[in-house]
Amino acid sequence: MRVREAACWAHLRRAFHAWCETQLARIPGKRKLAKAIRYVLNRWIDFTLFLEDSRVAIDNNPAERAIRPVCMGRKNYLFAWSYTGGDNIADAMTLIERAKLSGLNPHDYLADVLAFINEHKINQLHGLLPWNWKPVTYLGGSKNRQLMCVARDFWLLAI
Repeated sequence: MRVREAACWAHLRRAFHAWCETQLARIPGKRKLAKAIRYVLNRWIDFTLFLEDSRVAIDNNPAERAIRPVCMGRKNYLFAWSYTGGDNIADAMTLIERAKLSGLNPHDYLADVLAFINEHKINQLHGLLPWNWKPVTYLGGSKNRQLMCVARDFWLLAI
């Protein structure tokens, strides 16, 4: 069955390629359809790769979703006012996106880390990075910290 399907796809691929070349010869070169056909023919291997290898995605939606926050923030980056401000925004965006990639809610992660970063020793800050971070309930910590966490959680629930 798969051999028959592969032969069918190969035949359709060859037929479409021949059709594109025929249409390109008939259509004036300045028209948008001619530009689209030239685009396909110039990238034919890339265009048909997903037919040969099932691991290749037919679209690039995951990549576009990954860069969307950067594109959405472009207007905000105009008002960083300085190179240092731009660096700070880039650091914050990196931390937020890394938290998302680690499966964390960025709001909860940042609320916990920023509330208790002063209690951490400077040589243990790596424990606060998104891939090392554990929710407060699993960390234990001082009684003061536990009480503050309970108060924080109560406050967040009250919002």
